[in-house]
Amino acid sequence: MTYEAAQEMTIGVVACGYADGYPRPCALGTPVLVAGQRTGTIGRVSMDLLCVDISGHPRRPMSGRR
Repeated sequence: MTYEAAQEMTIGVVACGYADGYPRPCALGTPVLVAGQRTGTIGRVSMDLLCVDISGHPRRPMSGRR
């Protein structure tokens, strides 16, 4: 296990991973833009996806490009 949430949070799954060129060794909290808002990665970057914390995001995007 690489990440355990300390409190309830909303996690977004991004369809981009190290196979797409996203650096695999990125540290926890590496900045990512989601719908123009800055957030950070959580857990490890996998081959096809990465997870981000979207708790408190004003427009919690559900799918597609925004």
